[in-house]
Amino acid sequence: MERLAELPLAAERLFQQHCAGEPHAAAAGALCDGAAALAGRGAAAAAAVDRGLAGVPPTQVLAAGVASLLALQLALALARWLLRVCTVAAAFRCCLKLPLVRTIAAKEEAKETGSLFHKYQSRRAGSLRTIPATALSEDQILQRLEKGERASRKFYEPSEGGRLSGAVYCADAAHWDLVSRVMRMYIVSNPLHIEEFLSVGQMEAELIRMCCNLYRGDDSSCGVGTSGGTESIILACLAYREQGRARGVTAPNMVMPATAHAAFDKAGFYLGIEMRKVPLDRELRCDVRALRRRIDRNTIALAGTAPDYPYGNFDPIPEIAALAQSRGIGCHSDCCLGSFANAFAEQAGCPLPHAVDFSVPGVTSISCDPHKYAYGPKGFSVCLFRDKALRQGQFFACMDWPGGFCECRLHMCVGWPR
Repeated sequence: MERLAELPLAAERLFQQHCAGEPHAAAAGALCDGAAALAGRGAAAAAAVDRGLAGVPPTQVLAAGVASLLALQLALALARWLLRVCTVAAAFRCCLKLPLVRTIAAKEEAKETGSLFHKYQSRRAGSLRTIPATALSEDQILQRLEKGERASRKFYEPSEGGRLSGAVYCADAAHWDLVSRVMRMYIVSNPLHIEEFLSVGQMEAELIRMCCNLYRGDDSSCGVGTSGGTESIILACLAYREQGRARGVTAPNMVMPATAHAAFDKAGFYLGIEMRKVPLDRELRCDVRALRRRIDRNTIALAGTAPDYPYGNFDPIPEIAALAQSRGIGCHSDCCLGSFANAFAEQAGCPLPHAVDFSVPGVTSISCDPHKYAYGPKGFSVCLFRDKALRQGQFFACMDWPGGFCECRLHMCVGWPR
C-alpha cells in the first residue's frame, strides 16, 4: 500500500521531467494532475479493499482470487465461442428467416436452378425416358455411346486440343486399351465371394501393400481398397469415430484447415461428426495455432492435405501430426491429389517441402488415389492405416443375418507380406 500511495508523486515527477521546457507545459500539467488523481483513487480503493479483507484468512483470499481468474477465463472462452458461432453464415441464415428475404432468395434459387436445368437438358437431345418398345440393335447402341464419348474426348485428348486438368490424368489410348483388356477379364467377377474370386482380393492386397511401402509404412501398416478418394476419407473418419467412442466420446469433432476436401464434410454429414474448419495462414496453409485452439476433449482426429485442391499447397503435416500425437488423437494425411506424385517427387528431383507419410510420427492414416499419376482407372482408391487396431474401426459385421455371416470389406483387407 505504501507503494500505491507514492504513485501520484512518482507520476507527477515523471510527467514534469518529460515535459520540461515544452511549449505545452500547461497541457502536461493537466495530464499530471489527472494521473495523480487517478493514482490517488487507486490507492484509496486499495486501502478500502485492505480494510474489507481485514481478518480474512489469506487462504480464502487466494482461493477467491483463483476462482475469479478461472471465471474470467471461462467468460472469455465463452465470448470467443459466441464470436465463432455468430459468423456471417449464421447471420445470413437468420436473415433467411425473414419473409421478404426468404421470398427474394427463393426467386433467385428458382432462377438459377431453371438456368442449369435448361443448359443441360438442351444438350441431352434424344434422351430415352422409357424402355424402347423395339429393341435397339448393337450398332445403334454403339453409335449412341460413341457419340457421347466423342463429345467428351475433345476436353482431354491433346490431339483434339483438350487440356482438361484435375479429372483425366492420362490420355494415352494404348494404355487404356490395356486397362480395358484387363477389366474385360474380370467384368463378371463379384469380389464379395472371396473364395470364387480369390485373385481379385489378391490384387487389392498387393496394391494396398505397394501403397503402404511407397508411403513408408512398416510391417504393421495396412489398408483397405475403396471406390474413390471420398470413400477413403469417409472410412478414415469412421475409424476415428469408433476409436473415439471406445474412450467415451459421444459428440465427436475433427479439426482441419478450410482447404480440406469437401469429402470430410460429407463424412461429417453421414457419420455425425462435427467438422471444424480453421482459417489459413499468410502462405495459404493450415494455421496450426488456430488448429490448436479448436481442439477439445471431443476431438477425435486432426487432418491436413498434401497438397490441397484449391491452392496446391502442402499443409504442415509434421506440425499437425505432432500436435495430434501430443493430444493422444489421430492425424489423417489426405494425399489423394498428390498420390503417386508425392511418392516419387524426391526421386524425380522435386522434393516435397516436408514428409507427409508414415515416416512422420503421429500420422495415423493416409488416403491415396492410384488413378492420380499411377495410370489406374477411376473407381479405386486406398485408405492406409498405421496399424490394424485403427483400421478395425471401419469394419462392419453382422452375425445374426438369416442369409449367413457378413463382414463388409473383408475381401479388401487381406494383409500381404512385404
